[in-house]
Amino acid sequence: MNWEEEGFTIIAEARNGKEAIESIEKVKPDIVITDMSMPVMNGVELIEYLSEYHQEVQVIALSAYNDFNFVRDSMKKGAVDYLLKDQFDESQCRFILKSVSQKLSQRTDAAQRTKKSRERLKQEFILLLLSGCAGNQEEISSRLRELNLENIQDGVIVAVAELDNQTYKKALDQNEYYRFMYSIKSILQESSHLCRGTHVVMIGHSRMLMLIPVSGFSFQNFQNLCRRMLTEMQHNVKLFLNENISFGVSGLCKDISELPIYYEQVGELLEKEHFHGKKAFIAEVTNELQNRKIAFLDMKIEQNIYDALNHRTNENVVSIIGKLFDDFIRDGYNKEDIQMVLAELLNIATKVMQDNQLPTMQVFSVQNLSNDILLSFNTLPQIKEWYMSVFEKLDTLLQQRKVIERYNENTRRAIDYMNKNYSAKISLKDIARELHVNRSYLSRLFKSDTGVNIIDYLNTVRLEKAADLIRKGSIPLNCIANSVGIQSYNHFFKLFKDHYGITPGEYKQKIQGNT
Repeated sequence: MNWEEEGFTIIAEARNGKEAIESIEKVKPDIVITDMSMPVMNGVELIEYLSEYHQEVQVIALSAYNDFNFVRDSMKKGAVDYLLKDQFDESQCRFILKSVSQKLSQRTDAAQRTKKSRERLKQEFILLLLSGCAGNQEEISSRLRELNLENIQDGVIVAVAELDNQTYKKALDQNEYYRFMYSIKSILQESSHLCRGTHVVMIGHSRMLMLIPVSGFSFQNFQNLCRRMLTEMQHNVKLFLNENISFGVSGLCKDISELPIYYEQVGELLEKEHFHGKKAFIAEVTNELQNRKIAFLDMKIEQNIYDALNHRTNENVVSIIGKLFDDFIRDGYNKEDIQMVLAELLNIATKVMQDNQLPTMQVFSVQNLSNDILLSFNTLPQIKEWYMSVFEKLDTLLQQRKVIERYNENTRRAIDYMNKNYSAKISLKDIARELHVNRSYLSRLFKSDTGVNIIDYLNTVRLEKAADLIRKGSIPLNCIANSVGIQSYNHFFKLFKDHYGITPGEYKQKIQGNT
């Protein structure tokens, strides 16, 4: 068929619905001819996408299968015609294309102005409501009637949904992530039957907003109904996508012009609950959200930390830090509420290291410590674990320092040499030569002071350095052994398992599971 003579140009081809959407967003076609049975995304899904986001595109569906479900679904989703491939010829193609062309040419200027789908217009207006820029009361009422949104005018509950797993924004490319969020939106909308008239719109890149209209129920019964609906939504998202989703829920918003206030409260609640490490929750706004407590580091607690690090008390410093963070979690502090306390704790650790001439790398695993390191943590439990590990390392180093101070000078010098040169191929002979002492004498002296022979001590240093590298995740496992001075990976594997009770790979999985 000579397409150009018929007045048409083929501007793109695709092997499946996924590729078709990518091309459609780029080239903006007037007509799409699609197969129905395709890998990745089939014709029905493609037609549904076009029906919602590109109603101006005319769709012709083709299939080799005389399948009633395909016929029904494709026509229902917006295809203008459906034809079987074995009955399709040039004359039929020309006839259908001319028919579609006439529809395209008959569009009026008014139709061009309303080419966006009704759902898109609703979403845009709801975004205006959220921003407080939708106009005065009369303008808002008029627009609500025009978009068939009157059911939210008498009062709504505002619910905001977020995925607990936020890694998708980084793991998927923009198109894949958009389709993923579109799938979530579809599941939420399909699951809203318990509260008819619920409007689901996408907010930004990671949130779904639901305006749930109150209609003919007592408020208490309506709240129960909403919770049942949100629970069903959680179940369906888990069932179809194997993901956990959480909701923040407002009280009754009787005046739609106050929607921004209710949305802000719900957003703040979501952030707080996720910050506390909660998952798959349905949290409701209460008056407590408005009454934040002021977080501060009590002078008594600060003194207890110093006393514990200097072993002037039987209280363990890690327990003190853990209890402090447990109080933060229990009392519902937000990240910004405890920033000053976090900075004060870092100052305590830094001061103790400086007073005892301890290198920063041994405690923080970074050369230059900055408060910005806290930005890498998403939840309060993560921050708690990091601070507990910092003070545990600091306490261990201080204990080691006090023990080492009682050692013979040659033992101390040997330990210092091993800490500085563990990555090199060194032996007892090398260390004795460096210290200018007899090898046998050094071996006996070191064992007498430390209780272990010098090579076992060196291997312990190397294994601790290796574990630190695994925690950082910057070097592959098969390269770590050599970087800490152990030449054979099999030997490293055996030493690591004997020392930590698990293999390097299991240790890495354990670390990743805790992040």
